[in-house]
Amino acid sequence: MADQRRELARQLFGLTDGSEAQTKMAARISEAILSDLIQHAQKAWQSDGPGVLVIRRTVDDARWSPVQEIQNNLTIAERHNDAGMIAALRSTLERLGSLDIDTHALVAFADHKGFRLLQLPVVNPAGAINELLSSWNA
Repeated sequence: MADQRRELARQLFGLTDGSEAQTKMAARISEAILSDLIQHAQKAWQSDGPGVLVIRRTVDDARWSPVQEIQNNLTIAERHNDAGMIAALRSTLERLGSLDIDTHALVAFADHKGFRLLQLPVVNPAGAINELLSSWNA
């Protein structure tokens, strides 16, 4: 896990020396960021209804995508016969249908590589770092 955290820190924060102090600092920063993402998703869920927090890496922003928007995007993907996007959006809707926002939040990474979901646990979100690394590098 320490090697993966160092890699996450290197990718997110440009840390290079790999010292124990930098690793601990990067882990705390990562945990804070993940907790912030969860809080943002919980607030948006309460105000705008069920959805997913989409981090659009190509335009460097994050936005709430409610269920209706996801369904609209699914319709567009079906019209264009985009099998990858259809599968991703259907999976998102399925996960949202059973998601308990008090225990988990959904975050999606959208970029030129596609649309990847990450389910973050409210308690100990850093436990999802392995999945975050996989999603980030995929």
